[in-house]
Amino acid sequence: MDYLIPIGVVIALLGGGAAITVIKIKKPKENGTESDEANPRKYRYEMEVYKDFGDTLYPGFEPRPVYARVVKTPLKGGERVVDEMLTALITITPDNYLQLSTPRMEEGWTCADVSAPEQPNQPEEGVVTFTIAQNKGSYINHL
Repeated sequence: MDYLIPIGVVIALLGGGAAITVIKIKKPKENGTESDEANPRKYRYEMEVYKDFGDTLYPGFEPRPVYARVVKTPLKGGERVVDEMLTALITITPDNYLQLSTPRMEEGWTCADVSAPEQPNQPEEGVVTFTIAQNKGSYINHL
């Protein structure tokens, strides 16, 4: 018996990626204007997630790739650039049902192949988690 396994999107993806929250703290100068020195953040970071199989994996079919990368945009405007160092820190993990190949770097993306194995009592959903963890915090995106 064949089942369709929809991949539930837990975090809404905006424009192909889920934005990493940046908290901006600004201190006004004595004359009431904003100080650039008080705002050490110069970029806004976003995690982009890509897959080419829609929202459905078929049990027993060939594994399909999932990709994630981090892009940064200057807060004062400018071109978006892939942050290769942060992209290399992304870990990809499956839930207890889905199977995942060893993550690898491919053309500026961290990627892995995901598949839904055939088994009795198959779940209706599977979740792949993309994580960036550093000493200052972590960001998790579920797909």
